[in-house]
Amino acid sequence: MEVVQRFARRVLWTSLVLVAVLGAVAAPWHLALAKGLWLGGGAACGAFLLRVRMASRIQSGNGLVSFAIISASFVRLAMYAVVLWAAHSFDPAGWRGFAGAVAGISVVYVVTVAIGYIGSDLREEPK
Repeated sequence: MEVVQRFARRVLWTSLVLVAVLGAVAAPWHLALAKGLWLGGGAACGAFLLRVRMASRIQSGNGLVSFAIISASFVRLAMYAVVLWAAHSFDPAGWRGFAGAVAGISVVYVVTVAIGYIGSDLREEPK
């Protein structure tokens, strides 16, 4: 399980730094886009933490696994829906906040694939 925790830490820190940098770069251009990036990235990191927690519960063999999977999926989708709605309210005419939130949510997925493919989480020595 330590490999999963190491992978999760690497993905979360990389995603948070990348979202912060992208938001800082986008802020001078359009503030609603930056807010959407930060909001979407934060929500995606929270959803990723929830997914890692569910993976550890499935591995432990708890009896309520199917209920936990369904409820966690619902919570993640509801969280994304609220974030997209809130980001859309930043700039309802231009949709820049919505686009920023979609980009922020996508960052975590792209970082997950990149770190999984590169394997940079496996290079550090266990403590």
